[in-house]
Amino acid sequence: MGYSAAAPLMFAAVGIVLGLFLEVRRPDVLAAGALLLIAIALTIRSSASTGSMFLAATLAALAGMGAVNVALPPLARAWFPHAIARVTAVYAAVIALSSALPPIVSSLLADAGWRTALLPWAAVALVGACPLLLIVLRGRGGWSTHVAPEHAPLPRGDQRAMVRHALRIGVVFGMSAGNAFALFVWLPTLAHQALGLDDRAAAVLLAVYSAMALPVAVLTPWLVSRVRRPGIVGTVGTLCLCLGGIVLPLVPPPLAIPAAIVAGAGQCLYPLCLIVIARAPASLGPATALSSLGQGIGYLVGALVAVVMTGMIASTGSWTVTMLATAALTACGYPAMLALIRGHRDEHAGS
Repeated sequence: MGYSAAAPLMFAAVGIVLGLFLEVRRPDVLAAGALLLIAIALTIRSSASTGSMFLAATLAALAGMGAVNVALPPLARAWFPHAIARVTAVYAAVIALSSALPPIVSSLLADAGWRTALLPWAAVALVGACPLLLIVLRGRGGWSTHVAPEHAPLPRGDQRAMVRHALRIGVVFGMSAGNAFALFVWLPTLAHQALGLDDRAAAVLLAVYSAMALPVAVLTPWLVSRVRRPGIVGTVGTLCLCLGGIVLPLVPPPLAIPAAIVAGAGQCLYPLCLIVIARAPASLGPATALSSLGQGIGYLVGALVAVVMTGMIASTGSWTVTMLATAALTACGYPAMLALIRGHRDEHAGS
């Protein structure tokens, strides 16, 4: 469970620091620098000769990943102001695919050793940084004329509104992230202990849950932009998170895959938050600050959900009780989701 809590906690720290303490005016500069940091950190990690060097490189790579996450919604807003839903769908789908790719590639490179298996990902980060570096060096900030200047100070009332909006984003983001982090780690164990599945069937169940991230990443931004009441999307996502988790330890083995599909559909709350960040009004301040604070809070909430789930299974030994408690914790964020969607709908009514 260490990774499921450590990674989101690092992402949370990066987001909160960027949002509260650092003035980031150029998301393209942030993304380029973060990708370079990832490339350097992974290279050092692959050649680390001591445990402390390996740990430092790992934390640096995670920090870079968190910073890239922060930069993506502002970049979509700045460069594609009239196609935010489509662009968000594309990069959310790429994120979903990228979570499945590393285990496959790493397994193919296993015979070469883990150090060699890390190097291709440093190269991927470097390749991704190159076009951004060209944009930065040419002086293209990429900010649309429809977006308020990043240096414009916000009135105190608007600052409070930004914090409230970021809190709502963070809670909804955390609902999705917490369940995803926990199930990625615990689903195979749940499949063994509660459903009696073997290793192969448990791996298939996890693959089905993970694969659901791709269709929901593509469909959610489109639905939020098209349906008259986008709150329905968030409501269905919340219900899927709660019901899917509750029924997973209770269903007979033949129904485990449908239950995993339902739980996986709840991952739609993640792209929902991304499009809300990207389409936030200028009165809520710099997009990078809103993205930083919202995602920072979200990863913190997600880590707490994952930790609570771990504590519940350790203390009760019951998957039913654990999943019920996790669902109850998730449901507590439902009012924040409604408020977030209501504000998004009101802002874009008639557009």
